[in-house]
Amino acid sequence: MNSRKSLTIYFLIAFVFTWLLQVPAILTSHKLLSLSFSANSIIPISTFGPFLAAFLLVSIKSGKQEAWNLLKSGFRLRMPIFILLFVVFVPITATLISTILVGELQSESNIFTIFSTFILFFFFGGSFGEEFGWRGFALPRLLVNYGLYFGTSILGFFWTVWHLPLFLIKGTTQYHTPFWVYFIFVFSYTFIYTWVYLHTKGNIFSCLLLHTFTNLTVVLFPIMLRNGVDGRVYYESFIILAVAIFVFFFKYKKMEFLVKQLSDKESEKHKEMR
Repeated sequence: MNSRKSLTIYFLIAFVFTWLLQVPAILTSHKLLSLSFSANSIIPISTFGPFLAAFLLVSIKSGKQEAWNLLKSGFRLRMPIFILLFVVFVPITATLISTILVGELQSESNIFTIFSTFILFFFFGGSFGEEFGWRGFALPRLLVNYGLYFGTSILGFFWTVWHLPLFLIKGTTQYHTPFWVYFIFVFSYTFIYTWVYLHTKGNIFSCLLLHTFTNLTVVLFPIMLRNGVDGRVYYESFIILAVAIFVFFFKYKKMEFLVKQLSDKESEKHKEMR
C-alpha cells in the first residue's frame, strides 16, 4: 500500500467513523430523534475517527512497533522553550485580544476549573482523538508527497470539512460560527501546526498542547453571543491568519529544508523495510 493510497483510506475511515457517530446528535438537536441519553455525549467519542484511522493503518502497514512509536510521540515532553511558549500563548493571546476588541472580557474560571478542563479537553476534547491522525499520520505523508504548501493546504481543507456536522448540532461552538470564518480559522491554524510539527521534528505532544490550549480559550474567555454569533471569531480568525503568514511564509527556506529532511528520513525508513 503506497502512501497516497493509505492517505485516501485514512481520510475515508476518519470521516466515516466521525460523521456516522455525529448523525444521532444532529437529529436529536433538531428534535428528529429521541434517545434515552444525551446524543451530545457521543461527540467526544466521535472525535477519535482520525486516531482510529491512523493507528489501524500504521499497525497494518508497518506493524505494532510503529504504532507504539506513534503513540509515544504524543508523550515526548521535551521541546524547545520557544515552541512551548508559542503553543501556550498564541491561542490565548489571540482570543484575549479578540475578546477585548468586542468588549466582552470576563472570566470567572479558577485554577482548579482550568486545570481539570485542560485534562478533559486534552484527552476527550478533540486533541487526543485528532492529532495522532492529522499530524501524526496524515501530515508527514502529505508533505512528502505533495510538498510544503500544497500538502498543508490539503490537510487544512480536509480538517475543516471534517468538522462540518458540528455546525448542525446546537450547543457546539461551531453552531454559532459562520462556516467561512471557521474555514479561515482552521485552515490558517493548519499552517501553524505544520510549523510547530517541523520545528519539533514531529513532536505530536506539542501539537496536542496547541490544540488543547486553543479549545481551552472558550473556558478562559466564555462565549458571549450577539445575534446568535460569537462576535470575536472574526477578529480571532484573522489574527491567526496573520500569525500563520508570519511564522510560515517568512520562514520559507527553513521550512523547505525541514521538509527535505523529513523526505530523506521517510526514504531511509522504506529502504530498511524492504
